[in-house]
Amino acid sequence: MLQSILKDAKQFLSDNKKSYDVIIIDFPDPVELYTTKVFKDVSKALKKGGMIV
Repeated sequence: MLQSILKDAKQFLSDNKKSYDVIIIDFPDPVELYTTKVFKDVSKALKKGGMIV
C-alpha cells in the first residue's frame, strides 16, 4: 500500500511512531531540513532494509 503524507517533514518525523519500507524525500530549498537530526529521524522511521529515495 502506498501512503502519501503531505505535512511538515521535521514535525512528522519527530512525532512518527511507525516504520516504513521506503521514504521518499522531496525537500524544498530550506537548508534547515538538511540536518543530521532529520536524517537520523528518517533512519529511525525505516524498517530494517528500508531505503531513502
